[in-house]
Amino acid sequence: MRITVIGGGVGCARFVLGLREHVRRTGSDDTIDVVVNTADDWRVSGLRISPDHDSLLYALAGVNDTDRGWGRTGETERVSAELAAWGTAPDWFTLGDLDLGTHIARTAWLRAGESVSDVYRRLGARWPLGAALHPATDAEIDTQVVTRDGQIHFQEWW
Repeated sequence: MRITVIGGGVGCARFVLGLREHVRRTGSDDTIDVVVNTADDWRVSGLRISPDHDSLLYALAGVNDTDRGWGRTGETERVSAELAAWGTAPDWFTLGDLDLGTHIARTAWLRAGESVSDVYRRLGARWPLGAALHPATDAEIDTQVVTRDGQIHFQEWW
């Protein structure tokens, strides 16, 4: 059977981890496909950031930081602090140095003309995830929130 999950972020990652464990325990030939939310994606310091995808990727790979609930375990945030000091990244949105490596690779591949789907496959090939991650869309569509003061990205509003 082919199991398809639609979602994103830490909650979806926890669900898919449990689903993957169930599939493993039952010994079935079931496959898991996850259609990942892309509406929370945005750009920070010129890099394409995909928080929902990365939460799933890192959790399924077993490299996520379970204490913080996001990012990778063993992170430092020296580069993020430097970007904030230069004023190219918001100080409230920190990215770990290992996580930044993912964003740099993603951005480079996108700029080279690869689709978001292609980038998901490349990133997912690094680890045995036990599930295939697929973007909800290959288009870069960021969620904007309209406030009395104007329009801001969902990440800034959140």
